[in-house]
Amino acid sequence: MQKGDFKLEIIIRDDFSQDNTAKILEYYKQKYPKIISLLTSNKNLGVTKNLERCLKKFEGGYIAICEGDDYWTDIYKLDEQSKFLEEQKDYALCFNSFLMYYDDQ
Repeated sequence: MQKGDFKLEIIIRDDFSQDNTAKILEYYKQKYPKIISLLTSNKNLGVTKNLERCLKKFEGGYIAICEGDDYWTDIYKLDEQSKFLEEQKDYALCFNSFLMYYDDQ
């Protein structure tokens, strides 16, 4: 749902999910083949190794990480952050605040 004046590359890493995740990911890869790269695994690698292989695939100018249980609420988040980094050459990164929701509360 991100909008703005930037080129988007989505690298999705599936760490050997045991549900219908692979089918869902393949559906979106087929629907958006120009922007989605899918990294699958035949065994569970864990958080660190899975992230490392994703970062090695990265070819763009900026990285925005959105984990599987996270989502962004602002459709211009990436646009605003990339513009900020382009205008402020002294900055190496930017971030935003977040809210945590618990299912039982």
